[in-house]
Amino acid sequence: MFLSNWLIIQSYLWGYLRVGLIVEWIGLRLGRWAYGRMPLIPGLQIGVVPVAQMAVLPLVIFRVAAQWLRRKHVLPGARRHNASAVFRFAMPTINRFLGRQPMSKTALRLIGAFGAILALFAVALAVTLLTLNEIAAMESKVAEIDQAKHAGHHAAALVREQYIHQAHIIINWNLLHLDHYEEVAREAREQTGRLQQIALTSEERARADEVVRLAALNDETFRTDVVPAIQRDDRSIAKDLNDQLEAHVDVVVRENEELNAMLERRSVSVLERTQALRDQALVVIIVCCFGLAIVAALGLGFLLTRSILRPLVELRKGVLNIAQGDLSTRIRMTGRDEFSELASHFNQMAIDLAQHQNNLVRSQKLASIGQIAAGVAHEINNPLGVILGYVKLMLKEPTIIKSNELRIIEDEAHQCQRIVQGLLELARPLRLEMTRVDLAEIARDAIERLKESGSLGELVIDQPAPYVCAVTYGDETKLRQVVFNIIVNAAEAMPSGGRLSIEIAADHNEARLFVKDSGAGIPPDVLAHIFDPFFTTKPKGTGLGLITSQAIVDAHGGTIDIQSEPGRGTCVSLRIPVSSQMQGMVGGNPSAILKTRCTSQICEGSQGGSQNE
Repeated sequence: MFLSNWLIIQSYLWGYLRVGLIVEWIGLRLGRWAYGRMPLIPGLQIGVVPVAQMAVLPLVIFRVAAQWLRRKHVLPGARRHNASAVFRFAMPTINRFLGRQPMSKTALRLIGAFGAILALFAVALAVTLLTLNEIAAMESKVAEIDQAKHAGHHAAALVREQYIHQAHIIINWNLLHLDHYEEVAREAREQTGRLQQIALTSEERARADEVVRLAALNDETFRTDVVPAIQRDDRSIAKDLNDQLEAHVDVVVRENEELNAMLERRSVSVLERTQALRDQALVVIIVCCFGLAIVAALGLGFLLTRSILRPLVELRKGVLNIAQGDLSTRIRMTGRDEFSELASHFNQMAIDLAQHQNNLVRSQKLASIGQIAAGVAHEINNPLGVILGYVKLMLKEPTIIKSNELRIIEDEAHQCQRIVQGLLELARPLRLEMTRVDLAEIARDAIERLKESGSLGELVIDQPAPYVCAVTYGDETKLRQVVFNIIVNAAEAMPSGGRLSIEIAADHNEARLFVKDSGAGIPPDVLAHIFDPFFTTKPKGTGLGLITSQAIVDAHGGTIDIQSEPGRGTCVSLRIPVSSQMQGMVGGNPSAILKTRCTSQICEGSQGGSQNE
């Protein structure tokens, strides 16, 4: 009880006032219930309150450990979930010490569940052992009472035998058998003294003391009165002395019978309590063990259903949806266990599959376009060449046909040639001439060229500073084509003026270019087809610029992404990975790739772009 009370005090001191009060209240209630319902089971009376109070011990231990680790700046400053924080800190250290792989969270959860069940059974076993110990103690008391009764009978028999020897000596009126009497008297003194030691209650001790006193008085009377009378040969008092000695023995026998009756009643009471204790112990064992087993089975089943089976069902549904072609399926699962990690990987797999499917569809479209282009380009180019030849001849004689109509014919023929050229470029495999490329320098050069040609008009330009660079490894000519196309589209999205922002960023993994305009933005239905072949919203567009740019970026292993929202402008992000060869060129130093890292993300807050070829 001292340990349990100390734990309660510690729980109060460590801030667990409410927990300590609740545990104390529960322990006292259980103790009273156990005392009222099963008063013969001290195992419950003694064990319930300390066991309930011992529940505070893990809280105190984890609280102390968590506070010490936080003072050492090992754990974060959050004050909640001390146990989980300590376990998260301790388990990697334990695994490293044991030289094994980290134990899975699901395994830890199952171990904790079975450990709790074993702890409950251990408590039930402790109560059972205490009860069995009490039963053994009661059986020992019964044995002691039986020994006391036997000692009482033996003492009474020895006192009677002592009187028989006294009577024999008085009848014979000689002391020839005095030595034999001395031996019997000594045994009677020893046995009555043992009876005095066995007596437990005050009433029993009073009876035993009376037996000892009368036995001693009987012996003393014989020695002080009878023996001298025989030695004097005074027979006149023989009868009185014999009656006196016999009266002593009668009182001893009567007192011994009363003492034996008391012992018998106590023996019967203890036997009844022992039997009742056996019956109650049997009930407690059956109820605790079987009831605890049922509760544990239900709790473990609920835990398995909630922690294991339910995630498996969700994963199964997700797999079936993926198998049916629904790549938009996502599994939402909270927690940090293996199932949550598996769900995260599953969601990423669905995203990758959708992306690969889109890439496959786009590749099939490009392959179809290439097949068509390869088959008809030659046939279309020949009549276009003839048309352009005759147009040039007619332009030398403008009197025949108006020159404006001839210019229209010429422009449309050139447009047809551009379409055919674009188809041929899509049909041919891309051949990249890899070299060191600086996306920032390409962007600055494209801005200068467009300014010189007047294509940027009155736009406000935010371009990378001269000291900013984002070096990668790629085909400079084709990347210039991509960057030029993106910037031209952004400028054309703002015919009435606006702001064109270009930002550069890079690290060990990739170089990034962000182009944002303040145009009208792209409607969602248009944005969904922005990379489709021949899709364009511009009068003189071919619908092949962005798809060609995407093919070039894909060939470099990069990505091009457009985010837009009507009325909020457009942001195009271009990401080109830094190859292992490029990392070797710069020595793996990010400062060699990007001298001044860009901190702002200009695409954040916008949902798309208004560029269309």
